[in-house]
Amino acid sequence: MAALLIDVLRSPEHVAMLQKHMRRELCDENLDFWLDVQRFIYSLHLEALKSGIAPDATEILNQGQTVYRTFIVPSAPRPMNLPAKVAARIRHQFTVVQSTVPITSAIFSEAQATTFKVIECDPFPRFVSSTGEENIKSNLIQL
Repeated sequence: MAALLIDVLRSPEHVAMLQKHMRRELCDENLDFWLDVQRFIYSLHLEALKSGIAPDATEILNQGQTVYRTFIVPSAPRPMNLPAKVAARIRHQFTVVQSTVPITSAIFSEAQATTFKVIECDPFPRFVSSTGEENIKSNLIQL
């Protein structure tokens, strides 16, 4: 099921369908978080390619603020249901000025992997059964 989910996540058309399905199930924050983290990572890598310099901790934290404020802070408008230790590690990096943990573009990777598993195990199978696995696969092949 993971391979099919990855294929769906690579197709904007299928992402929109999955997003609509997850919105109906009231769990679309999971997909939005996953996608926002992908955009964050892409943005950092693109910036590094353009400048030839890897972003430093300050730049990573600055660019990650939107994801952090939207999904991770205790008062987030779209809070993620992450394991407490995962959320605490992210909060620590955003709130401690001189963290002993190196800050990289992978700051959200554990949370993103957890979210992927949630999507894969819960709403995605229902999406596949409601849309039809063969229908999804044939549409992916056409794209």
